Formats: sequence, structure tokens, C-alpha cells
Amino acid sequence: MHMKHKHVLAPLAHALGVVGYIGLLVLVINKGSVLFEHQEVETLWTPIIMLTLFVISAAITGGLVVGKPILLYVSNQKKEAVRFFTYTLAWLVAILLLIILIFQPWQ
Repeated sequence: MHMKHKHVLAPLAHALGVVGYIGLLVLVINKGSVLFEHQEVETLWTPIIMLTLFVISAAITGGLVVGKPILLYVSNQKKEAVRFFTYTLAWLVAILLLIILIFQPWQ
């Protein structure tokens, strides 16, 4: 693969990983809400589970967004680190806009 393509496609893979993880998590949460819909009393465990899931999700998505740029930065590849991070964020914005345009959640 040409080096320029690698600089664009690798961040795309990370961005797709983030969106894929979020999609999977939403499916699990939606299925869980259907399974536990009959519960009227929220237990102490519900917020513990949700906050733990939030921390795990932050670690996974954080690793996908900043993990590689940090490795590049500490390897003294500072320009590549900034480029990778910027491209990953740009891909995330592009994917989000595409999802919004396709599914038009406001309708």
C-alpha cells in the first residue's frame, strides 16, 4: 500500500472501530432494556454496571482514537502522531455526518 493511503486508511479503520463498538454497545443496551423492562425498582447495581461500562467504553474508544498517536509521539514521530489523530477525528466527524444524513434522526 502506498504510504499516503496508509496515512488516511489506518485512521479510517480506527474510526470505524469506534463506530462499530458504539453500535455493538447500543445493541446490547437496547436488548438489555427489553430484558429488564419489567423491573420497576432500580437497584444499586444498575448505576455501578452503567458507570463501569462507561469507563470500559472510554478506555476502548480512547485507545482507538489516541493509542496509536501516543505510540507515534513517544517514538519521536510527532508529525505523524498529529496527522493520525487529526485524520481519525476527521473520519469520525465524516461518519457521524453520513449517519445523520442517511438516517435523519430528527424525522
